[in-house]
Amino acid sequence: MENFLTAAKLHVHAKRFMDAYSAAMQPLSREFAIPQTAAEILLFLANNPDYSTAGDIVNVRKIKANLVSVNVEKLAKDGYIERTNIEGDRRKIRLSLTEKAQPIVGRGKQLQQSFFDMLFENTTDEMKKNFTETVGIIDRNLDEMLKG
Repeated sequence: MENFLTAAKLHVHAKRFMDAYSAAMQPLSREFAIPQTAAEILLFLANNPDYSTAGDIVNVRKIKANLVSVNVEKLAKDGYIERTNIEGDRRKIRLSLTEKAQPIVGRGKQLQQSFFDMLFENTTDEMKKNFTETVGIIDRNLDEMLKG
């Protein structure tokens, strides 16, 4: 059986997805006059409660550490996030959203929903369900691959 998806094709699709997502989220930055990376950080923290440090943002979102650092500093200074020490690890700081961040997060989630609605346009509910199940299986397979 021929491989239906090569590594190169997968890379191209992933890049196109991220480019389209980035374009879809640009209005959020303009609307609230914040850098796009800052908006991405706020949405990442809102959408991923298991991840709460700058290191998590760097490792999971693959945003350069210096960009995360500069934007986290600005977000904290402007009152959008709070930083607290993580007990037992003095090197890690937990980032949490403040009430001031909620309008940005709310609007960002609306834009994310619109993006996914457009992404899945012309698909059936069954196709969406199959896709979601397949991505879940792939995610678990990736976890197993990365363990060993």
